[in-house]
Amino acid sequence: MDWGCRVRFVLLFLVASLLAANGPVGAEIPDFIEADRPGPDGLLWFSEDYAKESDGSLAWSLFHPWDQEGLQRTLESNEAKYRLETSKKRSPFEEVDKCQVSRGWVDEDHNPGGSIEVLVENATHIVHGVVVAGKQGFMAGRPGSIFEVAHKTVLKAPEGYSPPENHLVFMGIARIATDKGILCSTSFRPDNPPTLGARLMLFLFEDSFGEGTALLLPPRKSVFYQNSGESMSVPLGFSRPKELGLEIDQLAEIVAKHLEVARGEGR
Repeated sequence: MDWGCRVRFVLLFLVASLLAANGPVGAEIPDFIEADRPGPDGLLWFSEDYAKESDGSLAWSLFHPWDQEGLQRTLESNEAKYRLETSKKRSPFEEVDKCQVSRGWVDEDHNPGGSIEVLVENATHIVHGVVVAGKQGFMAGRPGSIFEVAHKTVLKAPEGYSPPENHLVFMGIARIATDKGILCSTSFRPDNPPTLGARLMLFLFEDSFGEGTALLLPPRKSVFYQNSGESMSVPLGFSRPKELGLEIDQLAEIVAKHLEVARGEGR
């Protein structure tokens, strides 16, 4: 693992610690969400706490057999790589990240060659908001996190759409400790993960969502976010727009202007 990856994993650990320290703030994030299709225990999402036994082991009965196999291989590979890297330490003070092997997620609708105009035209929902909480867990048997987003503005939505007080957004980012080691998951985006207070622009490409889980489940989404003191993070594969150097709040203004033009309200 190169130093860039190690730095990102350390930052991810700090994010996870911050989220854990602010657990009560995430009271709106459910510990489990029932699946539309039958599965073990009938669950689509369950939190890290829900997935653990009292001894810290994972409740494997919650997972499909093929997910169990993949997660167990990841744990074994990670521990083996961690022991190998530890054996190479040149100093007892050298830190070795316990997260050496990660399960990757493609959790967005990537738009190579796309543009802000294309996103505005094709998205069914566009939300401008801020991260107020997060919770680690498993979505469809794979590790990730749900972020609770307080929306500043719903810029676009189908007629009659009534937004919840806060939206829930899933991203494939997690660092989950178990009795067998660390389970890590990362999206393929190279930037630091969202932190509490991060500002987001969410573009969704679905006609309908499960009640209470709006913006959570559809994989067809594009997320722009900006942590404090950092530049804006854009979806992987998205052609770097000329707006990239702007603050995300300014991007929201640009999106609003595109929508005005589309509605014939602006020039």
